[in-house]
Amino acid sequence: MKHLRWDFWIVAKPLLALTCWMACATAALGDPATPSGFSVSQGEGGRILRATALEVALDPVGASPQTGWVATKSERIWPLEELRSKPGDYHSVLARVRFDPAVIGPGPLALFTQDNREQITVYANGIEIFRNFAIESEQTQAWYRPYLIPLPGGLLKPGLNTLSVRVGTHYDLELGRLVIGPHAALRRQYDSQYFWRVSGPTAANYVMLLLGAISLLVWTVRRREPELLFLALTAVLWFVNNYHYFADRLPFDQTLFANISNYSVYFAMWATLSFCLLFLRSRHRWPTIGVMLGFGIFILGLRLENIIDVPVFYRATITVSLLTSILIWRGLNRSRPTGHLAMAGLIAVFTLASVHDMGRIAGVDWWSGLDFYFQPFIGLGFCLAFLIFFGKRALDAFSALDNVNQTLEQRVNEARADLARSEGLRRTLEVENAVESERNRLIREMHDGIGANVVTALAVAEQQHQPAAIIQTLRRVLSDLKLTVDSLEPVNGDVVVLIANLRHRMERDLRLAGIRCRWSATPCERLTWLDATNALHVLRIFQEAISNVLVHSQATEMEIGCRPETRDGRAGLEAYLLDNGIGFELDQSLPQGKGLSGMRSRAEALGALFQLESRKGSGTRLAIWMPYVR
Repeated sequence: MKHLRWDFWIVAKPLLALTCWMACATAALGDPATPSGFSVSQGEGGRILRATALEVALDPVGASPQTGWVATKSERIWPLEELRSKPGDYHSVLARVRFDPAVIGPGPLALFTQDNREQITVYANGIEIFRNFAIESEQTQAWYRPYLIPLPGGLLKPGLNTLSVRVGTHYDLELGRLVIGPHAALRRQYDSQYFWRVSGPTAANYVMLLLGAISLLVWTVRRREPELLFLALTAVLWFVNNYHYFADRLPFDQTLFANISNYSVYFAMWATLSFCLLFLRSRHRWPTIGVMLGFGIFILGLRLENIIDVPVFYRATITVSLLTSILIWRGLNRSRPTGHLAMAGLIAVFTLASVHDMGRIAGVDWWSGLDFYFQPFIGLGFCLAFLIFFGKRALDAFSALDNVNQTLEQRVNEARADLARSEGLRRTLEVENAVESERNRLIREMHDGIGANVVTALAVAEQQHQPAAIIQTLRRVLSDLKLTVDSLEPVNGDVVVLIANLRHRMERDLRLAGIRCRWSATPCERLTWLDATNALHVLRIFQEAISNVLVHSQATEMEIGCRPETRDGRAGLEAYLLDNGIGFELDQSLPQGKGLSGMRSRAEALGALFQLESRKGSGTRLAIWMPYVR
């Protein structure tokens, strides 16, 4: 048995030693344990350590004081009352953390920090590696500016290393979060924060200032729109309030600068809401603007006398903003145009952004939010939105002006056309009056002069028993003269009146020839183109037709008439003459003379259709169809 126990230990001891060595090797080669005082997350190239517990020393001497260290369980050194200083006195605080680079991983490391007030000095193992100022009296502005500080690999040693950050200020102290990790991973975080905290606010506020200057210039031209003045005032006040977000060096005393930055927010909000009230034409807008301004001056006085603290001042600002926003919402008219609703929506966004920013203020600490403030962008958002509204108003005005110009030009053209028509009508009337006067003169001359002479000659021939041929010739001359006079009489295109006059002239001759004449006329539209020349063509056609009836037809009855008739889709009228004479065959030779061809020629000159119907023993019908529109 004794030998067996000895043999067992001979075998077990090497196995036990091998097991212990493997366990140690595994512990050495495996993942290091999570370090205390840090929250750990995985990033590109290794772990990221975010300090959650610090050791701090107030007003330390040197980079590594031996005493005065206080352990804290906070990543930011602001809420501790014992670390606050009185404005005007220079105070500093030194914070340190210990970390093992092996926990993070291989590759270059860096420190990312932000929200530090104001001068920053960084030490790695007691050696200074970064500072953002040259001398202690320099007015550095760094509270909102992020920093990415490379950690030199030559200063880091295996195992625990000490990283210390000193911040100093003439105003309130604040030490922001400290994050250690791979340089590449922290670079992305730094670039994002630098844009939202520095680059973005810088560009936004200078653009806003430019827009405010444009609004002020426009207001100098359009004094009737005070909202433009308040828009410029909004831009200026927001720029003053936001300047501390991106300023690197202070233009004057730090305490005064901080007070201006802290307390101008109310008056920037006042200018913004005042603009909204004016833009929306709200009821009681001017009294509301005055009350808001007076209340702002009142709470500012309370704050400067230290009767209220900064969070109370900000809460009052947000309360006034909410109440005024509700007043604006209730004041919207029932139609609620798009511009008014968009304005009210902007006010709501402005209020929500203010609540978000207030929750991040030290001393309030409701949340960390998006890790940056919306406030530097609020003013630009309002200015852009307002200028868009004004731009739309200007475009609408230009469009209305174009419409007015087009309407005016159209009316001018219409007036010119009316004037031209009036002038044309006047000239036409003058010509017509001249023609009418000349026609009347001719009619009088023919009636009183030529007509009287022909009548006298006819009477003398009849008294002296001149040959019948002479008397008949004189009668035809008198008849032609009467026909010519009738063609000159104004009938205004009425063919019925024209033919009726002819019938009346020829009735005596027809009665002497033993021919009874019937008149059959249906009302017809006037022929606008029937002037004196065309009227004479119509009369000559019917004169020739009546003469043929008297000479050749041996008729006892004759009918003259006029009626509307449409041919080939064209409206017009037909004037006709019908007798019960002996008639003739159209294919046989007609009586001597050119009467029929003359009638056809005159019908062609009228643009009319000539129609002749006759058969031996059945009388003759002659008609002309004339269109209303030629």
